[in-house]
This record gives sequence, C-alpha cells and structure tokens, in this order.
Amino acid sequence: MNRWISSTAVRFLSLSLFCAVAIGAAVAQDAAKPKPARAKPKGRLPAHYGKLVDAGQKEKIYALQSEFAAKKEALQKQLDAIEAEETAAIEAVLTPAQKEKLAALQAQAKAAREKKAAEKKAGAGKAAEEKAAGEKPAPKAAAKKAA
Repeated sequence: MNRWISSTAVRFLSLSLFCAVAIGAAVAQDAAKPKPARAKPKGRLPAHYGKLVDAGQKEKIYALQSEFAAKKEALQKQLDAIEAEETAAIEAVLTPAQKEKLAALQAQAKAAREKKAAEKKAGAGKAAEEKAAGEKPAPKAAAKKAA
C-alpha cells in the first residue's frame, strides 16, 4: 500500500508541477505582449460638444487641448515657484521663536488632519459593515453627540 500511495503522490506532484509551469508560461506570454498604443490624441470634449461636432472637429479639439495643456503646465510651474517665493518671504518676517511655534502649529494641524482622515476611513468601513449586515447606519447628529 505504501508503494501505491507514493506512486499516486508522485503522479499528483508531477501533474501539479506541470500545471504550475503551464500557467506560469501563459502569464509570462500575456505580460510580454505589448499593449497597443493610442494612435490618436484623446482628450475630453467640453460639455455638449459630443452632440455637435464630427470626427474631424473632435481631433482638432483634442489637438488644441493637448497644445494648451502644455502651456497650462508651464504656467502652473511658474505659479508654484512664485508661491514658494512668497512663502519664503513671509516666513523671513518671523523671528526664530515664531518660526519654531509655526512649525509646531503646522505639525499639530497635520496630525489632526491625519487623525480625522483615519477616523473617516474607519467610519466608512463600519458603515459598509453595517450595510452588509442589514443595519441602518447611525445618524450623523447622533454620532456627533456620542463623541
């Protein structure tokens, strides 16, 4: 009987190994296939334009959106640089003690935001569990009073 078990086990392991290799090869082939690139530039038409324009006009709109997106990105970089310069100039007005207090206040605000986000995430999970269980979620006003 030991011989039968061991031969059955060998067959099972051989079949399992074969299946694993076959599946691995199939997955590798799928990963190796390049995804087709978009031939045409795509964008998003403004509201109601899809009902008005033809295919040629859509392509012109997409090209314009692409062109203006590059201009907007360059302007956004300039705006970000100006805002960083402004922040540095404003902070230069503060004394070293005020800068330390500002850093502490900013850290406190960040911690409060992170705590609120974690509570919101936990509350969303709890509401989903209650919904799955068929319970009605507690009203927001009652939840605030309890806290």
